[in-house]
Amino acid sequence: MAVLFGLNYMRSIITWLFCCISLLGCSEQNTAKISISPQVNNAVFNCQSAIQQDSKSWQLAQLFLFAHNIKYQDQDNNWHTLKLADNKYQSQQVALLGVDCEDTDEQNWQLALQDNIATEDMQAIRITIGVPFALNHVNPLSQDSPLNVPNMFWVWQTGHKFVRMEMNASDDGYWLFHLGSTGCSSASSLRAPNSPCLYPNTFTIDLSKAANHHFELAIDSWFQGLIFDDDSSCQSHKDNPYCQQIFDNLNINYTAVAQ
Repeated sequence: MAVLFGLNYMRSIITWLFCCISLLGCSEQNTAKISISPQVNNAVFNCQSAIQQDSKSWQLAQLFLFAHNIKYQDQDNNWHTLKLADNKYQSQQVALLGVDCEDTDEQNWQLALQDNIATEDMQAIRITIGVPFALNHVNPLSQDSPLNVPNMFWVWQTGHKFVRMEMNASDDGYWLFHLGSTGCSSASSLRAPNSPCLYPNTFTIDLSKAANHHFELAIDSWFQGLIFDDDSSCQSHKDNPYCQQIFDNLNINYTAVAQ
């Protein structure tokens, strides 16, 4: 009798575990995901891509960006706010998208949603590139991933890099674009500002849906009219003419925000 009771008890435990695993699996399946496809010249832009410009071939080294305030446009042209699920690429409704071409296993071009919303019902999504001020200057050591990623943080005063894009040229040239807030006032570079920075340098873009249900991020429109070389790199300095060209393309207002 004791043996029989033990067997029945074990069967109950196994059945319970199986049900839990099944429920977890269903929960993951019911979480909708939005796939983002970076584009250059109407083609997928990845680590195997090359941008040809003035007899030089530019290869992507890394591309990362923070996104928040995610919305989608339904078939009636109405916009709805989406809530992101927490994972290692998303926390506090901020997502990190991108790839390091030296470690492509860790790339992420998906937004995981809390709700099961069919992408078929979406005709476009809207994202704000950047990190909200309330989160941008918090000590990254106390933040959850991805807001604790070291290579996406400058210092407490300026906060995170919103965009980190770097390319290598066939002639050993190097070009980079690091976007983040500037004009941030605090007692030192190791102190967070109490009020928003003069130049927040965030921007909002709409991504249209392609036939494969991916949403296309047209990177090349950011750099229209720019010649890539070592001197045309931009680290968000408003007086840098190359930064001004990029800011114009992104509709970033580099006039100081009223305090």
